Amino acid sequence: MDKQAIMDLWQTCFHDSDTFVQLYFDRVYRPENTLYEEEEGQLIAMLQTVPYDLSFYGAVLPCAYVAGVATHPQYRNGGRMRRLMSDAFRSMQQRNISVSALIPAEKWLFGYYASMGYAPVFSYHLRSYAPDALPPASDGFHLADFTADQQFDYWQKQQRHRQIYIQHSRSDFDTICLDLVSDGGRVYTSANRTGQLSALAFVVPAEDRVLVKECTADSDDSRAALLSEISALYPRMRIEVVEPLSPGDTATPLGMIRIVSVSEVLCRAAQLSPQWQGSIVVSDPVLPENNGCFRIRDGRCERMAISANVDWETDISGLARFLFGGKFIPAGKEYEVPYMNLMLN
Repeated sequence: MDKQAIMDLWQTCFHDSDTFVQLYFDRVYRPENTLYEEEEGQLIAMLQTVPYDLSFYGAVLPCAYVAGVATHPQYRNGGRMRRLMSDAFRSMQQRNISVSALIPAEKWLFGYYASMGYAPVFSYHLRSYAPDALPPASDGFHLADFTADQQFDYWQKQQRHRQIYIQHSRSDFDTICLDLVSDGGRVYTSANRTGQLSALAFVVPAEDRVLVKECTADSDDSRAALLSEISALYPRMRIEVVEPLSPGDTATPLGMIRIVSVSEVLCRAAQLSPQWQGSIVVSDPVLPENNGCFRIRDGRCERMAISANVDWETDISGLARFLFGGKFIPAGKEYEVPYMNLMLN
């Protein structure tokens, strides 16, 4: 399919700025990750399956992030996207991708994607600070410039600390930074007393607020210091910070996850939790290859004949909620609400 036709349908459906569309198609778009449907030579539906790695309690699951899900307005409500999504899942299986994630563009789409086997597990909290409400930066921390290599190395180190998280590569980091700059933003960094990078934030100013898309730091003090420095740069403007969910925070639903290969994901889970013993019957109306009974025992998972003595029966979205939603926690690990951020969706 002609790349320009893909870009034209994107603009017809999403109305993004020309700058963003050019950035996405220069740096993220790949023909091999694109599925589409034509009618009489016209592109009428498409989606992208962008590869990522998903951290899963120290293991890594290959993940396909579904983006750019679009049907031409004249061809909607005909079941085309449901067929295209099913084709995408089979393509993922052929590429040995274990899970898929996405961010619904509108609230009603959570129900639509749930019907395709996705479960809502990714959330965030938006913390807001009134203008000039942040205290002055603590002694020992100050704004400092670091190279892009240093920024990415620090950010990557911070990413590894998260339990369930869609990881970003160096190429992703560069694309995120270019997107920030195109919106008038930038990456801010601070240093500690010894000159070491101690906090990093992705920041975009708007008319009446400053949006901190992510702020990661070595400690609460270094994080507070960087936010104070940012507030001082934008006086009389509200500071809003996108954060991973913490106990007591108000959750804002963000994204969903779907298991593409039940056997692969259960094998990884069994390896992470050798003490887990049991049998599960899984039903997946979209991908019948996932249907069956699975026995988890001694760090292994294997298919078995369905019997009357299974421990649990669930559909594919229920299994995702169990594994990624807080009920499955390997020994020695702490649960964190799954988190994804800075996705170009």
